[in-house]
Amino acid sequence: MPGPESEIEIVRWIFKQFVKGKLEVEIARALNQRGVLTDLDQPWTIASVRSILTHEKYIGNNVWNRTSERLHRNRVKNPPSAWIRAANVSTPLVSRKLFERARAVAQARASRISNEEMLVDAESHIRRARLHGNPF
Repeated sequence: MPGPESEIEIVRWIFKQFVKGKLEVEIARALNQRGVLTDLDQPWTIASVRSILTHEKYIGNNVWNRTSERLHRNRVKNPPSAWIRAANVSTPLVSRKLFERARAVAQARASRISNEEMLVDAESHIRRARLHGNPF
């Protein structure tokens, strides 16, 4: 079951906006202005938008082994060559073509994160910390 239609439409809207040239910060801001919350009932952030754009579950794949964690060690990111992927195990919410276009846009922008994006993400982390009693 792919989920409620309203959530499916939000996922599709995020992908479409991103490939049209919107930044993650702009997408998050638009969703927050509309009063849309994430699946965790939180405001949208750059990180939550990026998570949607990079998660293969939206094209029907399950991916495991993205990270490794040994006892008493820090979690490490595994290279994509070590990931275990099961393709086409669920109904895709976006086309593979749209997903790959979003991936290409993200890779092209990877080295060009704006100061505004960094500030918005930092402000989001500070707000979240304050909500949990950290005065920062």
